[in-house]
Amino acid sequence: MSDTAAIPPGYKPSEVGVIPEDWDVKRLGEIAAFRTGPFGSALHKSDYTNDGIPIVNPMHVVDGKIEPTRTMTITEQAAKNLSDFRLKPGEIVIGRRGDMGRCAVVQEYQLGWLCGTGSMIVRPLHTDSEFLQCVLSSPRAISAIEDSSVGTTMVNLNQGTLAGLKIQVPPLHEQRAIAAALSDVDALLGGLERLIAKKRDLKQAAMQELLTGGTRLI
Repeated sequence: MSDTAAIPPGYKPSEVGVIPEDWDVKRLGEIAAFRTGPFGSALHKSDYTNDGIPIVNPMHVVDGKIEPTRTMTITEQAAKNLSDFRLKPGEIVIGRRGDMGRCAVVQEYQLGWLCGTGSMIVRPLHTDSEFLQCVLSSPRAISAIEDSSVGTTMVNLNQGTLAGLKIQVPPLHEQRAIAAALSDVDALLGGLERLIAKKRDLKQAAMQELLTGGTRLI
């Protein structure tokens, strides 16, 4: 059977695999703009403070969310001097170094936080931010980024690599539906993890009682 015959009706082959006929394939540079974080020299020791404006580096992106640390922040004045790198809701911050695929959508309450030296800002154009974040953190996108860095000692994402990344682009309403469905899955997994943790705590308590004789079975 030929490859063409194996493609289901309503689908088509593409550079990113078999996709629905009404989906497009585009380079990321066609649907997003980019801004690399500031050079390290742009920040000085005197700029740092506790509980100031959070700096978002790759280490602060965990499971698709931004989790800042109170000790890696800068003063409001220093942040004002770096206004081009301050984050806005709906943008995506992505790590440029280390493990690829670390990215998160900036939320409303994170307005004005600063993109760190090791990160990059992705500004979607007529594309759903949550959907694009899912694509950029997917195994296929991560593999494509890593393949572009073959021969280097460390994967280091740059604007050229990101702009040239080819991705699948469904209609906007479907992008939103996909992102919502994946968010529901994340919520379900989070609930299961909390339930497992609770059951593990119950087991630990039972072990303590049984192994110390606090509860007798005979």
